[in-house]
Amino acid sequence: MSEPPDTDTFRAWWRAQTGGTYPVEPIAKPTDAPASRDGLRDRITKIVVDYLGVDAEKVTDTAGFIDDLGADSLDQVELVMAFEEEFGIEIPDDEMLSILTVGDAISYVGKKVAAL
Repeated sequence: MSEPPDTDTFRAWWRAQTGGTYPVEPIAKPTDAPASRDGLRDRITKIVVDYLGVDAEKVTDTAGFIDDLGADSLDQVELVMAFEEEFGIEIPDDEMLSILTVGDAISYVGKKVAAL
């Protein structure tokens, strides 16, 4: 598995290039907590489909971003940044490394959103 790029540098570069915007429009305001795990799954699935261009049917809880969905380490950073923007949370770099599957993202984001 390749090491992800220096995410602080990438995030600064990305925000400078794009004005801090991401190609995925938020489905709801970041403060709107998803009503259920399924609601959270739907929002995360939309982000993954939009970023990686994969079929929604492939985006399952056990699907690995790299192994199953064809992401590279840069794609993973971009996905995490999109999750942060969509849900109004911050995901520290060391914790980002533990988000390897769609299910990991759903669990992690669900915990962060519940803590808001």
